[in-house]
Amino acid sequence: MADEIPEEYTANYEQFRDILSSFLIERLAAPLSKPKPKPKRRSKNPSSGPANSQADNAEAEPSADDLAEFTSYIATAPPSPSPLTPSSHSTLLALALPSTAEFLAPVLTAYLTATTTPPPPPRSTRAQATACELCARAWVPLTYHHLVPRMVHEKAVRRGWHRAGDLQNVAWLCAACHRFVHRFRGHEELAREFYTVERLLAAEEVQRFVGWVGRVRWKKR
Repeated sequence: MADEIPEEYTANYEQFRDILSSFLIERLAAPLSKPKPKPKRRSKNPSSGPANSQADNAEAEPSADDLAEFTSYIATAPPSPSPLTPSSHSTLLALALPSTAEFLAPVLTAYLTATTTPPPPPRSTRAQATACELCARAWVPLTYHHLVPRMVHEKAVRRGWHRAGDLQNVAWLCAACHRFVHRFRGHEELAREFYTVERLLAAEEVQRFVGWVGRVRWKKR
């Protein structure tokens, strides 16, 4: 089913499908959580016991392939095209199955939480940076710079400059570039105009500085 999803929506579809499957697995696993069986008397025909037990287990365990296929179908299935007939409606009531809204509400809540949760703490992105993101020096220690300065986080969200989920976006900079950026513009202007590495590098003043500092190398002692 995933190949029918437009490429730009594939990541979202896969995220939703994964979350949906976890809820389906939970529903399927609940009936299988049975109390331990009471000890039975030894049968006069012991050979039939293990065979019957294996057959029962095979019937009780849902097929992984079927679950995957069903999950993919549900994740892409359109709403019911026609109202339920009286007979099917009565059957659903008798089975006490949850309504579509009741079942999907926690699924959608989990999906929205997963897709809108802010990035991990800045330090967890350190391994992705191999050099200063401004001057490109790879032989100097790096520190993280909040592209939206922390001092104006609340104001940035309140005034609509940025979403709350974007506040933890960082750039890994050498100390020289980090200090320069904070001298280059004030906190509010950095938040409104220079909130990406690309925007910083587009400024002529920044280009001149990083072109110079990029040639600074520490001599061996």
